[in-house]
Amino acid sequence: MTMTIKEKTELQDQIDELQVEFNKLQNKYKHIKSLLDKKEREVNYLENEVKRLQNRGIIEILLEKLRKKKAIEGEVEYSR
Repeated sequence: MTMTIKEKTELQDQIDELQVEFNKLQNKYKHIKSLLDKKEREVNYLENEVKRLQNRGIIEILLEKLRKKKAIEGEVEYSR
């Protein structure tokens, strides 16, 4: 069975359309993969932060909060 020029052209058009669709999907995949990688890094950071905080005593946490509060209050007074 021999294909006509019209049939070949139609098949080539379909191939071209499928290639365009494939490229779009590939770009979308890369974008989503990039977002996933970024979110995984954020989750890892937050998990490490939680572990770090869990290993600290309550006194250390309160002292740090007080130091930050004093630093902020000091900045407010200087800005007046």
